[in-house]
Amino acid sequence: MISINGNTIKEVYVGSNKISKVYHGSDLIWKAGEGGDPNIFDKSLADIYAYIRYANLSFNTATADNLMARCVVEPNTTYTVTLLMDTRFRIFSYNGQPASGTVLSCVVIDSSDTNGIASANQTKTLSITTGNDHTMLYIGYWTSTGTMSAADIRNSIIITKN
Repeated sequence: MISINGNTIKEVYVGSNKISKVYHGSDLIWKAGEGGDPNIFDKSLADIYAYIRYANLSFNTATADNLMARCVVEPNTTYTVTLLMDTRFRIFSYNGQPASGTVLSCVVIDSSDTNGIASANQTKTLSITTGNDHTMLYIGYWTSTGTMSAADIRNSIIITKN
């Protein structure tokens, strides 16, 4: 619990984004109470320019053509990710951030993912169980060949712990 001048904090915002968890280092010091927003994607971590290569499932850093959202997660836990999909929807978990070129073993790719060719333009959902030591969930959600804005897709992301 966090309190200021004897008042208990019930909601935390960064700009207009509601935050569901507050960490000090790696220690969770506050989270939204029961009945709060179950979406753990609080948008507190900046996106990275990166993608998962469709052919061999390798993680690769990019310039400005591909975006991935990130969210801190717990190991050995199942999560559901929902978003308004354009052309890309790929998720994986990892312990920290993989080096560019790392071949990933547990990538989940939506069946409508066309590798940037055609827009699904619909809400899609994927589930993943994180690895034994995985602390980060990555969501490949945008490529410049799509028709929707990155901001619109990012703002639609919902991650729930099952």
